[in-house]
Amino acid sequence: MKRFIVGVLLIGLVGCGTTTPALDYPATVGALETTIGQQQTSIARAQADNVALGERVAVVQRAATTEAIRPTPTLAPTPTAISTAAISATTSISLTTAISTTAPLSPSLALNTGECGPIPSDVIDFEDAAGFIGERMIVQGRIVKVGRSSKAVFLNFHDPYQGYFSSVIFSSAWKNFAGTFEDVYTGRCVRISGTIKEYQGAPEIVVGSPDQILVLP
Repeated sequence: MKRFIVGVLLIGLVGCGTTTPALDYPATVGALETTIGQQQTSIARAQADNVALGERVAVVQRAATTEAIRPTPTLAPTPTAISTAAISATTSISLTTAISTTAPLSPSLALNTGECGPIPSDVIDFEDAAGFIGERMIVQGRIVKVGRSSKAVFLNFHDPYQGYFSSVIFSSAWKNFAGTFEDVYTGRCVRISGTIKEYQGAPEIVVGSPDQILVLP
């Protein structure tokens, strides 16, 4: 085939008026064959590129088709805001009713807390005793110091004791107590029951029996 094309080219050259043929026919034929080979290689490469391009186009088309037929996801409905008026209209129990129907607090939740721990509702802290003069109460606190005279023992809840609650045990009642007052009561948390009286501007309870003094753990 190549030689046929070369022959045609040579005839064409002669027909165009070339009267003197080329002197080196083999070299000319070789050059033409080389040129034709390069052109055929270029054509083959172009054909291969076209095939590859066609394959890429086919891939893109398939992807586009898949995307087109893919079902559209259903979006969740947007939550609707509920106004305060709507809530109040649909709610049959008011805040006041809810509070009034709540079970009462247990005693453990209704306690105040003092130096010696929780204070039940029927007990007062020693610092509040001045507000209950003339009443029979239970007073809670820590005995920080025991004072003594020839006629009385003083259980003091504050040092200095002036102006603060204290308990007085007269000598006539000492026989009712075991041990020394200093060893039994100093530094201990206690609850003392009795009628609160006022003496020199300070509240006090006169104790005549150890049953009036509860030593806390």
